[in-house]
Amino acid sequence: MGPGLLKRYVVGFMFTEDRQQVLLIRKAKTRDGLGWMLGRLNGIGGMLAEKENPFLAMSREFEEETGLFVNPLDWQWCGRYARQDSHEVIAFRLFSDAARKETQSSDEGSIFLHRVDEVPFLPHVDNLRWLLPLLLKHDLTTFSIEE
Repeated sequence: MGPGLLKRYVVGFMFTEDRQQVLLIRKAKTRDGLGWMLGRLNGIGGMLAEKENPFLAMSREFEEETGLFVNPLDWQWCGRYARQDSHEVIAFRLFSDAARKETQSSDEGSIFLHRVDEVPFLPHVDNLRWLLPLLLKHDLTTFSIEE
């Protein structure tokens, strides 16, 4: 983490094995300052507790929001994107047909499986335009993006 980073988040994307669908949340509730996410599709995740392991946080957040348990070691760390003066987001992916199982919705929002090619035409957070194609790359190497 660079100097000045205040908040750390994890976000995970569970794709079906055939890479055609992705489990996303339509946000119904957000923390202060994140109202721009309301009603938009996003990956599943949340804030890391102080000194929390990102893999454990990803697994915890995913289960809290979907009702599906994923072993923390099954998540693939893909990279991070950050705005130096405010936050860092650690992105994970997973390919599993567990995404096809019935999920629960939470007070955070509604969880649905979406066709990846339809997401650009639905209300979504802006970074999904570049993040989903990047995460679907077969030859993905870890990325780091600073704004």
